[in-house]
Amino acid sequence: MLTAVVETRGQVTADVVLLALRPSRRVDPPPPGSHLDVRVPLDGSAEYRSYSLVDLGTDDGLLRLAVRRQPHGRGGSVWMHGLRPGAVLECREPVSDFPPSPGGASSVLLAAGIGITPVLGLARALRERGVDYRVVYGGRTRAAMPFVDHLEAAHPGRVEVHPSSSGRRIDVAAVVSGLPAEGVLYVCGPWSLLAEVRRHWQVVGRLATHLRFETFGTSGRFPTTSFTVEVPARGVTCEVPVDATMLDALEAPVSRCSTTACAASAGCAGSGCAPSRASSTTATCSCPSGSGLRPPRCASASPASPARASRSTADRPSNPARRNPVSTQTDDPVAAEPAAVEDPYRSIADLQAAALWRYYGDVLPARPTPRAVPHLWRYAALRPHLLHFLETLSLEDAERRVLMLVNPGLTEPPATTTSLYAGLQIIGPGETAQAHRHVANAFRYVIEGSGAFTTVNGERVHMHPGDLLLTPGWHWHDHEHQGDGPMVWLDALDYPMTNAFDANFFELFGERTQRSLGPDDLSSRQFIHGQLAPAWEVPRATASAASPVGNYPWRETERAFAAIADDASGSAAEGVLLEYKNPLTGGPVLPTMSCRISRLRPEFRGTVVRRTSSSIYHVVRGSGSALVGDRELSFADKDVFAVPPWAALQLCNDGDEDAFLFSFTNEPALRALGFYREQFGAAHGPTR
Repeated sequence: MLTAVVETRGQVTADVVLLALRPSRRVDPPPPGSHLDVRVPLDGSAEYRSYSLVDLGTDDGLLRLAVRRQPHGRGGSVWMHGLRPGAVLECREPVSDFPPSPGGASSVLLAAGIGITPVLGLARALRERGVDYRVVYGGRTRAAMPFVDHLEAAHPGRVEVHPSSSGRRIDVAAVVSGLPAEGVLYVCGPWSLLAEVRRHWQVVGRLATHLRFETFGTSGRFPTTSFTVEVPARGVTCEVPVDATMLDALEAPVSRCSTTACAASAGCAGSGCAPSRASSTTATCSCPSGSGLRPPRCASASPASPARASRSTADRPSNPARRNPVSTQTDDPVAAEPAAVEDPYRSIADLQAAALWRYYGDVLPARPTPRAVPHLWRYAALRPHLLHFLETLSLEDAERRVLMLVNPGLTEPPATTTSLYAGLQIIGPGETAQAHRHVANAFRYVIEGSGAFTTVNGERVHMHPGDLLLTPGWHWHDHEHQGDGPMVWLDALDYPMTNAFDANFFELFGERTQRSLGPDDLSSRQFIHGQLAPAWEVPRATASAASPVGNYPWRETERAFAAIADDASGSAAEGVLLEYKNPLTGGPVLPTMSCRISRLRPEFRGTVVRRTSSSIYHVVRGSGSALVGDRELSFADKDVFAVPPWAALQLCNDGDEDAFLFSFTNEPALRALGFYREQFGAAHGPTR
């Protein structure tokens, strides 16, 4: 135990104070990345809260803490802000859980907001060690970023400052991908930053040991709660109270003697004790206190018998509204009577309820906050992998041989944007794919090859590069390749949206393929002529109807662009933009997705636009760039890129030839629900 007196108090930013504490006795200089546990009043009780020690390069024996005021938290930061010189604090000895990695690996120190505090000491240690390093520091505004001037002065040329107010949000994907193979990344900041880093780290496939997190505290939004620890190798399960460590709980006095009563109640096996598995209390000995010898250790957290916590990290609280997936509600009328409880938030969580005022920012954000990020997939890089699986994986084993295009922000479950999916499918000569159907709407855009056909509800539709083929929801579809060489197409589905409503069904056809029920490509030949449509077909003026056209061939698309030539200026945002239409409704080809194709003339520079819909683009031909949010994506032939909701988009063609971009969006679904918005002339900036 340690006490410390507040010696000085200074204002760092409008909401951050710097407290310099004089410990009651000599304390060895804390190593870089250390933190101090301070006992603070919270919700009528007192708990220890962890604060990183601020290393400003001084040697005066003071322990410095920087505290950001959180007016809507549980009260700890407000109490700390109220401290004045002379106040006495109850503390624990400084602890270093975030030290610099040994060795001389190149390092990046990534911090946001008050997360910069442990980075100050780490940066100084790396500088003194002669290690190559840089600091990437983000915040709302420069004025709100504590110690930014100190960092730049102490580490000239090694600090990148990213105030989001000026559109310079940290590009986490670039930070992760730009790190050398053996490099180390240190991260300290809000949980959203940590989660984003982890997603990118997993996508790139880097070593977990090279990623260092500062996770000494909780997010502050939920009360500190107990948790369960399990040692499978020993059959041990016990609860860790809020005021104890895992080791304390594992060494709890579950057996204080070898009496029959004790052995029966605690499951003593002679060589070790298995605590009671009662879920409501920590396992304890049934014998009178002090009646036995020192309790044996019931388990250890060694690699041979790892202790497994019931949440991802022992110091990160789970959502209190989801702590217990099993209903604990009772019909006992006594339970409904008002009662005094020590922790009302925990009590309502046990009843599967939660306090809305703690979640306003999560359930009703001020603007769209998509998990998806702008991203581009290089076709030239993926094609060799497609060919590899063509040679090594049969359709009997895979059913559909597809490489999913997974957004770095949407890996669990994988998707390309929040509501849309795209993948690259390949089929070889002589192959056939099992017929099936699903509620999710889908289509195929042919990238390369010829000689294959898709059969949709009995109509055989041939496939050529640039063709758009529809497989609407709950339509039987299969495909077969009777030509030479591989066929590759872009698969697109709205399954993320369908699954969000828990509305998908899937069914296999009774045979491997369908029989043809009529002439090939009849729907295209009937409807593809624009204003001349078959009069015997009854118009279906319902937005839920899919287009009857099986194939929108590229040859007709080329004719449309040739007819327009350079006589129309087109869209300010996307050039000469054409939409594939449902001839019976005049609306989109599918009830949930709209398909479009644009021609960007040489030197085209589009107006910036943002939309609440998701969009996925495929480069049919040409090259150029897309500024999406705060990222620039340079595209070439056959590449694919994703535009998340409400990300500012600007399309550019700086070359001397036309660029053609096929795109699809979930705009029809959003319009039907009243969710669609768009804004032209928006400024570039972060997508979140």
